[in-house]
Amino acid sequence: METNSERKSSLLFNIITLLGFLTGVFLIMFLKQGKGRKSEHPVGMESNSKDRVKSSPIDTPSKIDMARLNGRQQRILSRLGEEGRMDPKEIYDLAPNVSTRTIRRDMDTLVGLGLVSQEGSTKATTYIFKG
Repeated sequence: METNSERKSSLLFNIITLLGFLTGVFLIMFLKQGKGRKSEHPVGMESNSKDRVKSSPIDTPSKIDMARLNGRQQRILSRLGEEGRMDPKEIYDLAPNVSTRTIRRDMDTLVGLGLVSQEGSTKATTYIFKG
């Protein structure tokens, strides 16, 4: 038979366990909710392709300091200026030793800076010089 003090400690244990469980559930929900929000990233480096900026310039091209761009981005921008528009395959060919993901990040940066606009998505993407 349980004594009165054993019942009280058992009830206290159950309450503490329940509170711990509910706290854990709350924290998980709170953290998941935070992941759904758009986080702060450097210009043109959005976390998801759906969040990419298509053609809203942040700075006008005349204000852009070319030193902010790496050599690969400058080469891509120069070639785009000559061609007017290019598809991703043509851009990948400009830097064959670099991954396609890196080139996409470079293009996201150029789009985010308002130097280039992007039409379409995935395989149907075309980049247009806004210069």
